[in-house]
Amino acid sequence: MDNSIGNPWTIPSKHVYINRILLKTNQEYCPKPISKLEFITRDLKSYTCACNLTKTVDEAFLHVILYYRYRNGYQKFLIDVNVDICSYYNNKLGSALVDLVKGELENYSTNMVHPCPYEGQLSLNKMPLTGALFQYIFLPAGDYKLVINGTHGDKKVFVFRMTSYFSIAAGRTLEDDRMG
Repeated sequence: MDNSIGNPWTIPSKHVYINRILLKTNQEYCPKPISKLEFITRDLKSYTCACNLTKTVDEAFLHVILYYRYRNGYQKFLIDVNVDICSYYNNKLGSALVDLVKGELENYSTNMVHPCPYEGQLSLNKMPLTGALFQYIFLPAGDYKLVINGTHGDKKVFVFRMTSYFSIAAGRTLEDDRMG
């Protein structure tokens, strides 16, 4: 499916550079995950990940944390959100964060965006990572780390951790917007 016509998510950003994405999974849930960042150009990348769940996940939670790199290392910055995915998709709970990315996940995933339970193959196929999300959220220039932890059940059993490293270049405004 060609999502490039009129879709801001596929237009390369001149200021956001996705450097790398790391995926760690609980081997009991996802024994052989696939995680692949394809560099199309310096400004345009696509991400593919797949996991064949060996256990049913009937309660799914996400913990999303954004870190900014200061001179002395990464520190939490602006976003530290917990989301109950099952309640969200069952229309019991709203989430502005999920609303922001849900449409794009639907375009590039065959089976991630639906009510619980989750089972079998989950995949995200060649989703463009262009920095278009940052058209809606202003972040100062610098280096960032975005950590998404996925857990299951009341005891918050670890299922996956996705860590993305990206940079936002200075010069989006007339003055230098770098922090720290």
